Amino acid sequence: MKRTSHMAAALAAAVTLAFGAGCTNASETNSTAKAKPSFSAQAADKTLSAMVPAKIRTAGTIRVATDATYPPFESVAKDNKTIEGADIDLINEIASLLGLRAGLQNASFDAIVPGIAAGKFDVAVSGILDRPSRREHIDFVDYAMNSTMFFVKAENKGKFPTWANTCGYSIAVQTGTSMADDAQAVTKKCTAAGKRAIKINNFRTQDEVVLAVQSGRADVGVSTGGSTAAIVKQTGPLFVTSAPPDAPTKPGALGIAVQKSDPELVKAVQAALKKLIENGTYDRIMDTWGLKDCCSNKSAKINGGT
Repeated sequence: MKRTSHMAAALAAAVTLAFGAGCTNASETNSTAKAKPSFSAQAADKTLSAMVPAKIRTAGTIRVATDATYPPFESVAKDNKTIEGADIDLINEIASLLGLRAGLQNASFDAIVPGIAAGKFDVAVSGILDRPSRREHIDFVDYAMNSTMFFVKAENKGKFPTWANTCGYSIAVQTGTSMADDAQAVTKKCTAAGKRAIKINNFRTQDEVVLAVQSGRADVGVSTGGSTAAIVKQTGPLFVTSAPPDAPTKPGALGIAVQKSDPELVKAVQAALKKLIENGTYDRIMDTWGLKDCCSNKSAKINGGT
């Protein structure tokens, strides 16, 4: 799990509006971030390297987009400069096998998929759900699983067992995510049934979602299993979690996003991921970040999400 994130420090200090001000955000800085390696780099595999498109192989760097506000998958480290997490370790190892360096760009989540489609980035790792609606311009190499989770203050434990129970209450979600789409779908059901609409608070970062619940601006935070596990671990008894059985988006695959017009790179990333699964590196990464039991997916399928 991520142990030194700004989220943990902010909640421990009960910081509210100023939280996260020091974190790098590509929508504001558009800067290249440095990855914090947790594992020894894989030796380049000549066979895999030969699969990489010539343009990227010549550059020696693969441009990687990530939204570093989503521990334990990715987040900004304590030094306010480097990015760490399971996704970061994984893409670093994939890049090494391909004979490349991973050049990270910290971007807002809602800018990642359009950025891939436009060719601004070569790939993206950011806990992105592999959904058919996202495959018009991008392909996915699936590497993890995740599901929708609620988190609430401990005093509200048991109050929101289902999405249906959120009618008339306020929730916090991150813009551009499947949870944000779910919130819109559920609030329509609420009003159609004669109930009050959900007050949906959209935030650009996961950190802001957490703070909205912590500060009382939202009754329920909506995230995913891997992320809420990190939130609870870092904040102790402050929050409790639950899995809504009526979530519109069912548990699904997370994928490394690659531009659809670059099938060679898709296959190269898939082959590198398969090697990490075979040599045990994948398991070590998932275990290091507390994701092995909840979120492992060794299929390495292309566009395997539903």
